[in-house]
Amino acid sequence: MWTYMTLALLLIILVYFSGALFASIDAAVKNNARLQAQEIAGVISMMKTSDSQTLFYTKGIPENCVIEISDDFVTVTIKNDEKETENTFAIEQSDVTVHDARINCEDKMGTVKIKKEGNFITVS
Repeated sequence: MWTYMTLALLLIILVYFSGALFASIDAAVKNNARLQAQEIAGVISMMKTSDSQTLFYTKGIPENCVIEISDDFVTVTIKNDEKETENTFAIEQSDVTVHDARINCEDKMGTVKIKKEGNFITVS
């Protein structure tokens, strides 16, 4: 009897705090420059082998970041309070060219568009 009551109470507490837990995990991932750079570099690398006219939108980009893209690397810089974190990831090399871009995430409202047209990839 006490076991069931304890489990029920534990379940209620777990459900109550799970929303806050998932929100904090989401915020930690969103503000992690390494994960953001890795995701964008991975998408660009995959799109190099995709069909022309392929379009992809990344969501959940923090507003307090700057994304710099070249044919070889993706660099994401995130500014939180007084701290600035930067991380760079390499892009797979092929005959498809990635146009250089510098994106201020504040202007993008959490979404970045990656588009392949012929042998070129643009990020905006």
